[in-house]
Amino acid sequence: MCFVELKKHDTPLLKEVATAYRTKCWVIDDELTGGMIQVQQTIEGAVRDRTEKVEVDDKNGNPTNNALFVHRPKGFLVVGNKNEFKTEHGPNIYKLGSFELFRRNTTSPEVITYDELYDRAKHIVEHSEIDGQQADAN
Repeated sequence: MCFVELKKHDTPLLKEVATAYRTKCWVIDDELTGGMIQVQQTIEGAVRDRTEKVEVDDKNGNPTNNALFVHRPKGFLVVGNKNEFKTEHGPNIYKLGSFELFRRNTTSPEVITYDELYDRAKHIVEHSEIDGQQADAN
């Protein structure tokens, strides 16, 4: 099992404040932390409400001989865009750093921005083959 929470592509990653919380420290936006808690609660509920193994039926209720296993399901939160950190002369490394430190020290859910998701998908398409030919990402 895997759970995915989608926020908007323009959801702020950091709070809109004029200055840092402390020197070089920026505060994570409530939508991001709220989305994380939402995924965590959904995963917790799935683990609590399900047995270890869930048999999968087809749309008519017939057994498919397939099963899902509920062992610490993976969670993802797709939110925002790292363009938020861009300035005229490159990224604000303290804002970017505050975001990266936050998400890299959180084990679940994995936080992915929309621009990162796009780049991953583009990379997969560019490096995949269809009938022996390289796929075109455009």
